[in-house]
Amino acid sequence: MDYEVGMRNLLMIPLIGGLLLASSQADEKSQIAQIRKWYGEVENNKALKKTSYKTNEDETPHVGGLTRYETKAGELKKLIHDSYGEHGSSTVMFYFNNGKLFFVYEFTEEWRFTGEETAEGQSKTVTIGREYRYYFHNGKCIRALSKTVQTGDGGKVRKLLQKAKNELMAHHDTAPNLLRQAEAFSKMKSAEELEKYFSEP
Repeated sequence: MDYEVGMRNLLMIPLIGGLLLASSQADEKSQIAQIRKWYGEVENNKALKKTSYKTNEDETPHVGGLTRYETKAGELKKLIHDSYGEHGSSTVMFYFNNGKLFFVYEFTEEWRFTGEETAEGQSKTVTIGREYRYYFHNGKCIRALSKTVQTGDGGKVRKLLQKAKNELMAHHDTAPNLLRQAEAFSKMKSAEELEKYFSEP
């Protein structure tokens, strides 16, 4: 009898595991739907107050800026951090609801020499564009997507990325850093604070 009970319990394990997985997937689907709803509300809210801060290009190696979008009541809804370097640029957008980060969109573009020359004797370059999307729920990254393209014509990067397919990222290694950045940026209200953040080791 004990053997039969044990076998029944053993057979129940895959079933329970399957039910838990299905429940987890349903929860994630619902959470993603809510995140997309909040994202749409932020993007369509034309009444948000916009405030921008830019770093001093002559005094810091980090060139860029930070833009805040807040409600009339002062609730932070969106942050955009732009940075520019000698061989590329990046834009990171952070979205908030009730003070919590729920979505991050990141675009990076960089170019480098290929080591080849054109028929005119000029050095060839390749431009690499990347997009990342991170979905957060209660401080945890529940989904991360990425796409990458490269082209010899830097002007085509955005168009190529629109056509590229999102790939699911199995490891969200950069998510903790994005959470720390979101917290740090959300407190900044001056160009001096932004410069200090990037000048510190």
